[in-house]
Amino acid sequence: MALLISMISFMGVAQTPDLPFSVSNPKHKKWPVDEAQRIYFAACERVAKAIRPEKPPRLQPKFVLILGADDNEAVRIGNSSEVRLKDWNPGAFSDAVVVMAAREVLDPRQLASLSREALLSAQATVSVADLEHGH
Repeated sequence: MALLISMISFMGVAQTPDLPFSVSNPKHKKWPVDEAQRIYFAACERVAKAIRPEKPPRLQPKFVLILGADDNEAVRIGNSSEVRLKDWNPGAFSDAVVVMAAREVLDPRQLASLSREALLSAQATVSVADLEHGH
């Protein structure tokens, strides 16, 4: 029975005590726990300050970091969220944590609105190169 329990916990998601997120690493990919933790807290702090500079909210998005995934992506399935990385990638991890943190304070309509506004803003601007070429 103890062997069965240890096999199930080995195959499943591990919660490292110092990390605010869970980790699934079935392919035993190398990754720097300390760097991941620093990136997580820095990303949450930046999003909080961007949203409310005068009194930033405390953001602590919960998700499962999955190492050895097919693609680098941030996924939300129902109430659970996953950050999937092929291999450890600090930039991709930071991007995903920013998205996860923003989701804590912005509802899906606000996120969609921000995305539309960003796209409209980008389409409404013209680059200097385009002006020089007469586009």
